[in-house]
Amino acid sequence: MARPENPFPGRTYLQEEAPFFFGRERQVRELKHHISSRRLVALTGAPNVGKTSLLRAGLIPQLEQAGYQGMAGPHWKIVRFDPGTRPLDQLIQAVARRNILLPDQKPDPAFERELGRRFRSRPRGLVEAYQSAVHMSGYNFLLIIDQFEVFLQRDWDEEGAQFIRLLLSAIHDPDLPIYMVLGLRSGALAGCASYEGLADPVMRGAYPLYPLTHEDLDRALRLPIERQGGSLQPRLRDQLIELLDHHPDQLMTLQAIMVRAWTAWEKAGGKGPIGPEHFAGWQEAAEPSTRKEPERKPRIHIERERSDTPVPPTTEEPGSERPVISSPESQKEPSVPGSGPAHAAEQLYASLPEAQQALTARLFKGLVWNNRFTNQKPQAMPVIVDTLAASMGRPVAEVLSVATVWREARLIRPLPPDPLESVSLLELHATDLIDAWDRLADWMKEEAADLEQYLRLVEGASQNQALLTGPELDRALSWRDTFRPTEEWARPYDPK
Repeated sequence: MARPENPFPGRTYLQEEAPFFFGRERQVRELKHHISSRRLVALTGAPNVGKTSLLRAGLIPQLEQAGYQGMAGPHWKIVRFDPGTRPLDQLIQAVARRNILLPDQKPDPAFERELGRRFRSRPRGLVEAYQSAVHMSGYNFLLIIDQFEVFLQRDWDEEGAQFIRLLLSAIHDPDLPIYMVLGLRSGALAGCASYEGLADPVMRGAYPLYPLTHEDLDRALRLPIERQGGSLQPRLRDQLIELLDHHPDQLMTLQAIMVRAWTAWEKAGGKGPIGPEHFAGWQEAAEPSTRKEPERKPRIHIERERSDTPVPPTTEEPGSERPVISSPESQKEPSVPGSGPAHAAEQLYASLPEAQQALTARLFKGLVWNNRFTNQKPQAMPVIVDTLAASMGRPVAEVLSVATVWREARLIRPLPPDPLESVSLLELHATDLIDAWDRLADWMKEEAADLEQYLRLVEGASQNQALLTGPELDRALSWRDTFRPTEEWARPYDPK
């Protein structure tokens, strides 16, 4: 019998993961109402509050599957994209390749070029393209522009002004069922004032997204597990809710804790409720990534209910018989010159053979999330060994071999004596490495450069450009042969 899929992705949700997306049902209902009544909605919120997951796994599936009454009826055609550093190109490609305006045909490069000419030269280019698509009668057209703060943070010439003109002309036409959602950080709203006519509709359509409430957290923790036939101990659920309430990295922490707990529960046989015995190491995952941490109690513990299931040993508070897990502060050793995770990591790396050094670079690149467009700092990302091996393009045995070296140095998890297998969840144990290890910072720069090279090649191929020749072809082949990109490597960066 196949084991149930882990219902916690450990990262931002994708659209196909909507069946496991819980906790934002009220916000989805309110968003649908605001879109229908206001035409433009600005979904705002703090970094990592869950805006992208809400759009991908909440709003889009609801509109496409269940529908909602708009000007043209209950049916919707939806295009979602990130503007990045080339907003007009991203808009043109998103509209052309979703085949929204060209029915019953494969994406047509000639149509994409014509769309590009129209969008670049005519302020009402988007409106005119919609009007020419007679098959769109009976459909509302929703344009979702996520990571909009990336656009607002740059100084644009005519391209930026034309991009805004296209958007505003579409939402201001009272006869067309064209709607828009902008996803952006709250702190970026002031940037809308730089574009004539943008600030007013954005401020009137602002919908702030706040952290999950206790009730939302209950659903986000419990329902994905129940959907897969499991359960979560009620007392443990309540303690997790208390931990996550007002946590500065609420959703990232929830994902990091629960993806690990589910994996531990599966490895233990997948029977009975998920309990404290499946949460070894949860405390490190709960540490806020920001350096300005709020005041916390000196010790947080998870109470254990009586059970016949063996549980790992824990540290007990003096005078208490109740098992607790000590806080990270109580476990840290004093810092001394020439010590610390970064120093240990550099020494270990220098001692490795060249082949294992190369594998180490790919290993750590796979364990750190490098956001494609925003200037957020990289973040630790738990990955199943099988998935990481596919991303690296290396046999599982090789990945296990190099991972063993680093986990024995207590720099990645799972720590000994826990087994390390193809189904193990691999992640950084010393997350300080992201800020403190210079070599890892260099690897992140290499990863960003590789991503840019890959996206340039994909864009050129999709636009049916002439075949590469001469030095340009030599550079592309050299990059491919040196880096050897895989489909699994590219997917998290460009899931569309």
